[in-house]
Amino acid sequence: MSRAVLPITTTTHLQPDPGRVVARLFVPGQEFAGIEDPKRTGVGARVLGLDETEVDDALADVLARFGGHNDELGPTLTHHGEIIAARLRAATSLTPNRMMLLGAAFTCEQSIEAAALCNPSMVAHPDQSDLPTGALRFAMSVRGIAEGHRSSIGFRTGVVDGAGVVSVDPVEPCPVAGTVGPGPFSKAAFHRQLRELGQDGEGAASVLDELDEEFTVDQLDRELNLLRGRRHNARAANHTADRLRLISERTYSVEFRLVGYATQVKTDILISPGRVATAGAELREPSG
Repeated sequence: MSRAVLPITTTTHLQPDPGRVVARLFVPGQEFAGIEDPKRTGVGARVLGLDETEVDDALADVLARFGGHNDELGPTLTHHGEIIAARLRAATSLTPNRMMLLGAAFTCEQSIEAAALCNPSMVAHPDQSDLPTGALRFAMSVRGIAEGHRSSIGFRTGVVDGAGVVSVDPVEPCPVAGTVGPGPFSKAAFHRQLRELGQDGEGAASVLDELDEEFTVDQLDRELNLLRGRRHNARAANHTADRLRLISERTYSVEFRLVGYATQVKTDILISPGRVATAGAELREPSG
């Protein structure tokens, strides 16, 4: 008979650090909307109206004040600038510095642990080298809650020694947000979530049966468009399509830039994407 494993109370506490921030795209009042915004147009016009000396001076000031908060601030500002420039129809005429400054005008810092740091969950780390007898290195996920109840998943590493004493490694000061993309999707995962919703019926099967065991968002969209042509009941077809699209929004892949593994685990965060996460729902089965 195996010996029962008793829980051990530890004095280790996870403390939120409001100084850990990420740079996010910010359009006042219109972060998720695609409509034309006079504020965006006005701010963008001011950046476009600066001469090159003013652009260089303003950008140098931004990088000097905020560069220490984010190891990838320059590329992030350029990416945000490209998004805004495309909406302003000005992308082809901007110098690299002006593009970065335009992005800076539409970027905010978000403190990923401003409200709370909670929900730790530990698993054995794949690297168990260079440890004393009886010790175990772990990888741990935590939930950071920012302003506006915007959640992210962060990662930590640490060691439990032979006596059960837990030590958590210090985190790096500059978190790195992963790049989120759609899918690939799993047919089995879709069926499982549909069964939990009590909606794994004929309509869903008519779509999923036409797909491989793993499929992309484009392949799903193609079958959903065909669904409306195959079914006489438009209301039922639309309901099935909406449910499958909702599941697809909850299933995503995440890529992180590859650096030293131990450092990477302590810097990476996953910010929940999409309207499902924005509404405060928990994402049950992310693929990444």
